[in-house]
Amino acid sequence: MINQGGDCVIVDTATGRSKKRETGMTQEEGYFLSEFSSLIFNLNQNKINDREGYSNLFNIVRRLKFEDAEMELIRKALAEPFGKHLSEAIGVCHGLLNKYNHFNSNFGFGGLLAFPAWQLVRITGQGREPVAWSERWVSAGGVLTGKKMIALKTDPIWKNISRFKLPYPPFEFFSYMDVDDVSIDTCERMKLVPKGWMPPRFFNSATLTENFHLLLGDSEWVKKFLFDLCSIKKR
Repeated sequence: MINQGGDCVIVDTATGRSKKRETGMTQEEGYFLSEFSSLIFNLNQNKINDREGYSNLFNIVRRLKFEDAEMELIRKALAEPFGKHLSEAIGVCHGLLNKYNHFNSNFGFGGLLAFPAWQLVRITGQGREPVAWSERWVSAGGVLTGKKMIALKTDPIWKNISRFKLPYPPFEFFSYMDVDDVSIDTCERMKLVPKGWMPPRFFNSATLTENFHLLLGDSEWVKKFLFDLCSIKKR
C-alpha cells in the first residue's frame, strides 16, 4: 500500500482501495489511517458489521506504535479495551458517510419543494448532550423560533454549527442531535419562505453537501478527525 519513500495512502472513493499521495507520514501511520478509512467504506457497503469493524481496528492499533505524538495519542485512546473513542470514531464517520449519501440524494427539486427546511432535534433516550445547542445555534448566526432551531436546508447555519464543517449530522462528537424535515406548509407559516415559493430548478446539491467520500479518503483529514476526538476526555 505504501513504499519506503514516505508516500502515504489515500483511499479511492469509487473502489474503496488505497492509492499513494506524497506526505511526510511514515509507513505505519499511512497504513493505519488507510485501514480506518477502508473500514468505514466497508461498513457503509455492508461488507462487514460494526462488531467486525471494531475488532479489526482494535487489533491493528494494539500492535502499532508511532513516533509522532499526535498519532501515538490517537493509538493509545483507540486501543483502550471497551473504550468509547474507538466506537465513537467508527460511529461518527459511518454516520457522516450515511448522511452524506442520504442527503445528497434527497436534494432534488421535489424533495426541497415538499420539505424546504430542517429542525435540529435531540434523539430521545440517549445520554447527556455535550453541547448547549441553543447557544451554539445563535452564536453561529441562527435564529430561534421559540426554543426551536429551524432553518432552510440551504442555510449555511448547518455547516456553521458542525464541528466538522459539514452541513449534515452528526454535528459533534458524543452527541445525539439529528434533523427532522419541516414541510412547506410549516415553512410558509413561519415565513421562512413566501407563499408559492419554489426551489431553484437547477439546484446542484454538490454546492451544499461537501463530499464526505473525498474527506474520508484524505489521510490528513482523517488524522485531524481522530486527533480531535481522542483529545476529548472520556465522559
